[in-house]
Amino acid sequence: MLGVAEIIARRLRQKELKPYVQTILDSGETLLRLLTDALDFSRADAGQLELEQQPLAVAALMTDVANLWTARASEKGLDFTVAYDGPPGLWVLGDAVRLKQVFNNLIGNALKFTDQGSVTAHLRAERDGVHVRLRAEVADTGPGVEGDRLHSIFQPFVQEDAGRAKGGTGLGLSICRELIERMDGRITASSGEAGGLTVSFDIVLRHVEAMAPKALNAERAEPALPPLHVLIADDNKTNRLVAETLCGMFGCTSVSVCDGAQAVAAVCAGAFDLVLMDIKMPVMDGQAALIHIRGLAEPFASIPVLALTANADPWDAVAYLKAGFDGVVEKPINPANLLAAMQKAASYPARADLAHSLAG
Repeated sequence: MLGVAEIIARRLRQKELKPYVQTILDSGETLLRLLTDALDFSRADAGQLELEQQPLAVAALMTDVANLWTARASEKGLDFTVAYDGPPGLWVLGDAVRLKQVFNNLIGNALKFTDQGSVTAHLRAERDGVHVRLRAEVADTGPGVEGDRLHSIFQPFVQEDAGRAKGGTGLGLSICRELIERMDGRITASSGEAGGLTVSFDIVLRHVEAMAPKALNAERAEPALPPLHVLIADDNKTNRLVAETLCGMFGCTSVSVCDGAQAVAAVCAGAFDLVLMDIKMPVMDGQAALIHIRGLAEPFASIPVLALTANADPWDAVAYLKAGFDGVVEKPINPANLLAAMQKAASYPARADLAHSLAG
């Protein structure tokens, strides 16, 4: 639904219809957040909400957060500030995905409940030897929460009347608390007499040395996307339509198949530069198909294969990469994420001329 709506929004020329398409997108994103919150809550309840420990750049984390929410705040006419106060170039060992999730939940809530005024996210980092204390707060000028209700807002399924009216599950703050406490930290909330809500958290992470500038620049480099010939393997007709349309918008040609067995046969028969492979398919799933492809003779075995999956857990993505996929694109497909993954896969030197070698 989100993929098709995104395509319509990009191609629509009738201005009077754009608000209706935007409503579909906004409603779809709300539904996606509801499902994600429910899944995370279930994982937490079952003790399966895992944290990853990887080097992350603290200032870059806040830049990513700012980039995600600046446009939304501007649409509401709010003053929006994201500030980092700490050593430049500071790196710590932690879970960047889950930290962003905490900030995104807090900022998303603040923007949802604030109709005028401002939303501010501030992160202060203090290094003490091998440890770095991160103190963060997200403050808004919304209606706030009455004092006797503050203690309950981190409980699951607890919502103010305004929250129910604006949509949501009441799980966002509960998940934030779960994540921060799993990082051995503490999260609190306060509200002033004149309104406004401030949510603060405090965690201590281990300091690590910064990545070498060369490695960092190489990781961020995004070469232009050449006109690739792409194989799309997905058993869902709508998913295939979305992927085909986006590939066309990126200047690529594509061919679609419905299962992993057909994908393996197509790779053997056609000159493809890249494969977009769904994970769960009938006859042969995506991981089994990948094993077959990697077992083929060269140059077929080296074709870049991106996993398309609705499994949003970071650990699932790591497992797919370890299994031999060249990248992971989460469903519903975000055009920018798909383009970035295709750009990265197309830049592999050993695979850049795959179509030409096959055609020859």
